[in-house]
Amino acid sequence: MTRGDDLIAAFDLERYRFIHLIGGGGKTTLMLDMARALAGQGRRVIATTSTRIRRSEGEALEALLLGTDVAALAGQARAVLARRNPIVLAARVEDEKLLGFSASDLDLLAAAGIADALIVEADGAASRPLKAHAEWEPVIAPSADLVVVVVGAWCLGQPLDDRTVHRADLFARRAGCAPGALIEVRHVAAILLHEEGYLAKVPCDADVMLAVTSRGGDDGGLAQAIEAAAESQRLKRVVRLEPVMTDLPGDPLG
Repeated sequence: MTRGDDLIAAFDLERYRFIHLIGGGGKTTLMLDMARALAGQGRRVIATTSTRIRRSEGEALEALLLGTDVAALAGQARAVLARRNPIVLAARVEDEKLLGFSASDLDLLAAAGIADALIVEADGAASRPLKAHAEWEPVIAPSADLVVVVVGAWCLGQPLDDRTVHRADLFARRAGCAPGALIEVRHVAAILLHEEGYLAKVPCDADVMLAVTSRGGDDGGLAQAIEAAAESQRLKRVVRLEPVMTDLPGDPLG
């Protein structure tokens, strides 16, 4: 199977229409790969964001459409998808970043039925493998049917600081550890399951999966350990992904 086929099978992508990606460790790469995989199966696909992504990333698919009028943009997207697929939608460009849409606007895009799948990057992690969410994020539309939490396994064994974790001090408080401590599996499980953690704003009706990404093919046992720790929680599936090209460091998005 191709990587695209593997992704579709791993996340049951053919079952879902409105997918959100949150967390850290390669969300944008995964979003674009999912979009290409589904388009390769003949499905019309839109990728977008409720935060911001690099303009170059938005131009990586077949077309990029901009507009703040969601109804008008939906009409344009319908026409473009008839000949170019998959595509990226964004509200506007600011400092070479594509700014995305509110949760309500995303709901409108999904309800318009212009695509078979709408995939949303729903928070930023400043290119770090882990993060703690601020009170305003992630921005997930109420009608989302799948939320994929992404964690970069290369955080394990690294100091819990701003080079490894977006909002490190907040993460340390929620995970119950000291800033600078070496990150362990239990810390990742703690932020995932904390009442203010990764799942706090996931809509009740959405399925939840965890994607564990790695750089060298070794996830340090993270996927298996999280699956065991979250046995009684909402996770439908834990997916261990093959090594992927992750976001470049040092460009804080969100």
